[in-house]
Amino acid sequence: MEKTQTPSTKTHFFRRFSPTVLIAAGLFIVIGVMAAAIVLVKKPVELSYSGATCVPHLSVSPGLIDTQASDEVDISFADQVRVNGVSIIAFSICFTPRNMAAESITTVPLKVAQTRTPVKRFELALPAAPVASAVDFVGQTIPSARPLQIALSQPDSVSSYQFSVDDSEIVCVHKDSLLECPLETLSLRQGGEYEGELVRTLGDAASVVASGSFRTLTPLLLLSASVAEGEEVFDARQEVRFTYDSALSDAQVVLERVDGSSRQEVATDVALKDAELIITTREPLARRASFQLTVVSAEGTNGARLSEPLVRTFTTSGGPTVSAVSVGTSSAAVAGSIVFTFDQSIANTARASTIVSVSGAGASISAAGNRVTVSYSAGVCQPITVAMKPGFSSQIGVVQDQPYSFTTRTRCYTTSVIGTSQQGRAIVAYSFGSGAKRLLFHGALHGNERNTKGLLDAWISELDAKPGDIPAGTQIVVIPIVNPDGYAANTRVNSRNVDLNRNFDTTDWKTDVQTVQGDPFPGGGGTAPESEAESRALANYTRQYSPTFTLSYHSVAGYVIANTCGDSGSLASRYAALTGYRNQTGVSGAFSYEITGTYDDWMCQRLGLKSILIELATSSSTEFSRNRNAMWEMVRS
Repeated sequence: MEKTQTPSTKTHFFRRFSPTVLIAAGLFIVIGVMAAAIVLVKKPVELSYSGATCVPHLSVSPGLIDTQASDEVDISFADQVRVNGVSIIAFSICFTPRNMAAESITTVPLKVAQTRTPVKRFELALPAAPVASAVDFVGQTIPSARPLQIALSQPDSVSSYQFSVDDSEIVCVHKDSLLECPLETLSLRQGGEYEGELVRTLGDAASVVASGSFRTLTPLLLLSASVAEGEEVFDARQEVRFTYDSALSDAQVVLERVDGSSRQEVATDVALKDAELIITTREPLARRASFQLTVVSAEGTNGARLSEPLVRTFTTSGGPTVSAVSVGTSSAAVAGSIVFTFDQSIANTARASTIVSVSGAGASISAAGNRVTVSYSAGVCQPITVAMKPGFSSQIGVVQDQPYSFTTRTRCYTTSVIGTSQQGRAIVAYSFGSGAKRLLFHGALHGNERNTKGLLDAWISELDAKPGDIPAGTQIVVIPIVNPDGYAANTRVNSRNVDLNRNFDTTDWKTDVQTVQGDPFPGGGGTAPESEAESRALANYTRQYSPTFTLSYHSVAGYVIANTCGDSGSLASRYAALTGYRNQTGVSGAFSYEITGTYDDWMCQRLGLKSILIELATSSSTEFSRNRNAMWEMVRS
């Protein structure tokens, strides 16, 4: 029996289609598989910090693609073909990081905007962030008035950088692999120390990439200047120089002539030569004028600036003017020289005798350099007037145009040496006035009572300044120091160890006396009355002068004691009342030690002359203001 084969169903199925259909179906399947592969397989892309990263990718009708599909990157198309302004095809796609952390990976799908049909997936990797060079500011000294430059290991235009100091923050600008942070906007103090921090931000991710302390440059330091504040300029200079501690790159200067509240700018040229600032006026400066020179700003090549504007005020001179005189308006020597010093050299000194005149004394006139000398001879208490008419000229030809006059008076006393000390020092008497009434003031009979000399020196100056206050018919003699050897050695006794106020010929004189502590002082009264050159000189002068009234000054007890001759008691009472010293006249035991051979007792016992002894209240102060009125009262009494 013969078998019959039945065709398979599968064979019959495919035979239903023509070869063309079968080929088309196959192609569709292949294309579908390939399209799925294109959509599902992620294409890796490594992003860059320098901007958009573009990769080859064929996109048909790129305008239909959703470019807002990712929050992490910005998507754009490049190498596009446009027809009538419509993008038909793009050959590249670009990605720019926007909100990604360093060293992160994100997947971005491309979809048709309207249908949300996926067309491609990209795996985007962001590498490690650029490294900032912290050593560009940490531990450095940097100018506060220039942008801070910080290098990056690679360009970064997708991140933002902020530099903060304390609570202030500035945004840095990218320049390839360099950041420039406008530090000058922070107004940092020059020469200050600060903490700085550089922060990198990309989207929501922020991190500190460099931090640490730094110092700002100290301000420009002025080392020298050719004009001083308040200086009077005598020459015809047209140039002023300032030297700083750094080479200069820029400066702004203003020179003004000042006349009260009025100011007029003076034209200048400014030059910089290394660390020197040179200001040159285009015309010579006016004479007898005031100026203000202001360096408004200056900057060194290292970025240092002035801490504040530099101001110099100065004046220009006129003709020669007297700036100093060698004597005062009184107490000039009876014969000598008066030297007039001018503020600048005199060009025409040969004309001095025709410009200068003198009245009140015979005189000769000479001049050299910046000095005019008047040599004169006059009497005691004689007014002398020196007059100068205009005419002296400066070295730059500016003429003195104002007259000048100076009046002085010769001293109103004469001096004489009444004797010398054991060591040869002169004992000098100063004599004022003349007449039958004669007063004698003396001090420093004890050498360590130094303030008594100071008191009588002040009294000499007072009498010389007020000669008209001395009553007519009155002569005053002042001997400020009787014991010059003891004064020089600051000892009570003289150079032969004798207490001079125990060496006068009184009824109680003795050779062995007591110290002020009451201790025995053998030989302290001298070998005989007036055995010492100093006491002998004072005694001889007293006998010769025969004073109407004597005042002897000592220290230190605050007493007034009369020698009881004549009306000395009432004079002592008046002196005590005017000074506040205690009147110890006639008081037994006023001193705690034995007193013999004193000058005041000798005057009364041997000469019948009245005197009072004044003990100052201190050992240091001259107490002149305390005694002045009393001394004048004694002169007038």
